Amino acid sequence: LRSPDPGANPYLSLALILAAGLRGIERGYQLGPEEEPGARLPSDLREATDVFEASELARDTLGDTLVELIVRNKRAEWDAFQSTVSAWELKRFLRLL
Repeated sequence: LRSPDPGANPYLSLALILAAGLRGIERGYQLGPEEEPGARLPSDLREATDVFEASELARDTLGDTLVELIVRNKRAEWDAFQSTVSAWELKRFLRLL
């Protein structure tokens, strides 16, 4: 288990964690190695949202309506983030103009 981001909704996170565990028991999944070479997590919110949107487990657990609502909200959050100029960017690049 990789702990969810502290900004995640704890109720939705717990529902998905429990559903994943139950699915593993029901389907007889075996635990894989502790660390798989080459396995990586999404690098940003956009990638994570794409993975979540495609998740059969998320749709089975939360339903299509809630998944689509979360995806829409996270995409809007990503778009807002992408259009914001950070203090770091100002400090680093403004002097180059």
